Order: sequence, then structure tokens, then C-alpha cells
Amino acid sequence: MAFLDYMSEGSKTEYRLVEIRTSIGRSPECLLQIVDDVELSRVHCSVARQANGSFVVIDEGATNGTYLNDQRLGSEPILLRDQDVVRIGQTELVFRTRDVGRTTMLFSEVADEMESGKGFHTIMHEIVEKKDG
Repeated sequence: MAFLDYMSEGSKTEYRLVEIRTSIGRSPECLLQIVDDVELSRVHCSVARQANGSFVVIDEGATNGTYLNDQRLGSEPILLRDQDVVRIGQTELVFRTRDVGRTTMLFSEVADEMESGKGFHTIMHEIVEKKDG
């Protein structure tokens, strides 16, 4: 699982990279639209998943350029590594990868159920029933 973390309108946002190619920019057509940075191009850059599961960042001809760890990108896709910083305009996107084990998945499911209004004890009871049944 891979994510981009960034600040938008004063709060931290985590964007999960689920598509093969995620376009990033000001345009409403971008999968990751960032409207509060006037230095971004309409389509500034993209992050693409490769066949082997790795990710690359691609500058889409942005006027102000795309930077990976303070190095301006050329026209070639560049491999992303965990904790790499992609700067576009005034926005910094931190690329993160994370292996999701069974425990992490379980806690995520519990959190989702609690957000939908179920109580912790009800959820745990359902988990035990599922395991026993």
C-alpha cells in the first residue's frame, strides 16, 4: 500500500495511491486535485505504479517544475522510495509505503466500524463470533 501525505488548507491529508496512474494538479480532472497552491500547473505531475509494484513520479511539463528530494526532475520517470519528498509549487508530498499485516487490517476494520457508529464491544463480539463460527 502506498500513500502521499501533504498539507492542504492547514490540515494534513493522506492520499492513498490506488490507481495505476494518479494525476496531480489544480485541474478538476486530476485524481489528486490541490486547489490552494497557485504555483501548481493544471496537471503538474503524476505518480504511476509499475508492473513490479514500485512507484515512479513523472513531471507533466509543469511550468514551475517537479522536485524529488530537492532535485528538479527531467522528462524521465523517477523511482520513488519510502519517505521521498516530492515538491510541486509550495506543496510537499511525502511518499510512504506500508506493508499491511493482518493486525493492521483488523485495527483498520475496527476503526471503520466505530466511525459508522458501532461500539467497540459490539465489534469485538462480532469478530469473536466470526472466528468461532
